[in-house]
Amino acid sequence: MRQIQDIKKLKKSTQKTAKITHAMQLVSASKLAKTQQNKDRSKEYSLKIREVVGHISSGTQTVTHPYIQGYKNTETICIIIVSTDRGLCGNLNSSLFKRALESISNWQQENIQIEIATVGKKARQFFEKMGFPIIAHAENLADLPQTESLLPILQTSTTKFKAGLVQEVHLFYNQFINTMTQKAQAEQILPVEKLPVSTRSYQSEYEYEPDAETVLLTALDRYIESIIYQAVVENIASEQAARMLAMKNATDNARNIIYELNLAYNKARQALITGEIAEIVAGAEALN
Repeated sequence: MRQIQDIKKLKKSTQKTAKITHAMQLVSASKLAKTQQNKDRSKEYSLKIREVVGHISSGTQTVTHPYIQGYKNTETICIIIVSTDRGLCGNLNSSLFKRALESISNWQQENIQIEIATVGKKARQFFEKMGFPIIAHAENLADLPQTESLLPILQTSTTKFKAGLVQEVHLFYNQFINTMTQKAQAEQILPVEKLPVSTRSYQSEYEYEPDAETVLLTALDRYIESIIYQAVVENIASEQAARMLAMKNATDNARNIIYELNLAYNKARQALITGEIAEIVAGAEALN
């Protein structure tokens, strides 16, 4: 009898879990459509600012700025790691952190110091435990984040780079490939390894005020901002897709467990009834 009661309690608990995970799956599926739209809109802006930078740079051949020239020696690298604020999204964060740690290990073997800026609680918590200095962080971003929420990351990394306190800035994030696939990506954003090249031909030359170089560097700030923002919205879309899939798997597993518990419950009930019948038959025979 005790076994039957334990099975019923476990079944009830598993049914509650299945309802929760199924609800989370539906919520993530709903949010995924919106985050994909935001990702695509941001992509359009990123491509446009890239085209502007390419057009200006095509007429500016002698730019002397760390953004373009970089530094001779690399002693310190700033890496920006874009993660989620919440868990329950499979191995999305762990795969990204593994990719980042591999790069960090390679740099440390070359005696390069590492400074980290994080987007999302999971990255900050993980790398703080690893003992890395966190120079800037942004957390609790909305599903459709505002650029202003990323200013601490952008300003800290670019200011340190311009001052020569860090000689490279790298970005780690999850790229949204499709609903089933998200890929950990790493790219260098400073110095700009190769200026974008405009794919359009312009019939007119423009006059710049105060000069083309100043305008180019301002456009490059916007360009770098767009790269970081695009990485964030890519990661948000990846998070919703990964959570939707993880919750679907959790729901399916819970339902499988419920099915197995039903079998176990029926077997236990059958054994109990069989035992009771045997006792009744034995009692009747004893009376005879």
